[in-house]
Amino acid sequence: MDISTQLKQATVFAKEKEFNQAIDLLIEILPLMATQGGFPHSAYTKIIPYFQKAGRYSEVEQFCKTYLFVSIKRECEKTFGHQPRETITAFIHLHTSMIYDKLLLCAKREKLKEDMERFGYAKSAHYDIYESWLVTECGKA
Repeated sequence: MDISTQLKQATVFAKEKEFNQAIDLLIEILPLMATQGGFPHSAYTKIIPYFQKAGRYSEVEQFCKTYLFVSIKRECEKTFGHQPRETITAFIHLHTSMIYDKLLLCAKREKLKEDMERFGYAKSAHYDIYESWLVTECGKA
């Protein structure tokens, strides 16, 4: 089964409220996605709310640290490998910001103020790095 089909199957599992099956499938294909490259950030971040909906919120941050940030980095290096290192790094920060945005959403749903503040800060910090690069790049034109 190809990656696109597996992503669709994970969505089917989620719609059937089989969140643990969706999580297991996505964990299996994340490294393949990162190696192949070309997948949108939403394909990576869709797993985050599944943890929360499966009652596994306490695991999601560690999952991101162990799997998701590594996969996003590989994805950006694969997709933007022909670009200067600064560009690759900027997009790693952009996608990291998007991960923290999903973590923030889950923390809001859980009504965990400390996590909301921490994830909100991390989201902004990573986006600011990306935005700084963007301003610099636009200034070169």
